[in-house]
Amino acid sequence: MGNKTTGIYKKETTITVRCPIKLKGQLKEKADKNGKTLSRYLLDTGIAGLESKQSKRQKKVKALVKLTQPVNDFYVYLESGELDREALNEKFDNVMKGMEGLWGN
Repeated sequence: MGNKTTGIYKKETTITVRCPIKLKGQLKEKADKNGKTLSRYLLDTGIAGLESKQSKRQKKVKALVKLTQPVNDFYVYLESGELDREALNEKFDNVMKGMEGLWGN
């Protein structure tokens, strides 16, 4: 392999992956469709998958933090004992909107 580089990264090590022959063929086909070597395809998709998971996790945490206020408001309202149906529906709707943000519904 010598001193080949891809972008700014020098290839310094080898990773061996064991998989069924059928799966290797599927991966090779996908790599070919994307105009990449199997190695480059696996590296790119591995990194993209990691970034995707981190991004999703950050969005969930933000949505959960955002949901805290409507849930607290709803709880305080229920504890007050002065329940008005319209206000109750509004508080509940705010919680449900927060849940949609959390679960992406």
